[in-house]
Amino acid sequence: MHFKRANACFKKQGIYADAYVVEYLTGYEELSISYYLLPKFDVIIGWHWIFHEIVGYYVYKIAGYL
Repeated sequence: MHFKRANACFKKQGIYADAYVVEYLTGYEELSISYYLLPKFDVIIGWHWIFHEIVGYYVYKIAGYL
């Protein structure tokens, strides 16, 4: 989840890394009408990770790490 921020830190130091996915946060869902129309509680709970990374990226930028 934090590859963008970590990669930016590496690039600032002159290290260019390749991305490899090591953890999948998605799974197989059977597609149906309810899949598209009903919100999933797990997805709503997971939004804090996205906000954490967005805030972390800008804090690193302000602190001069990026």
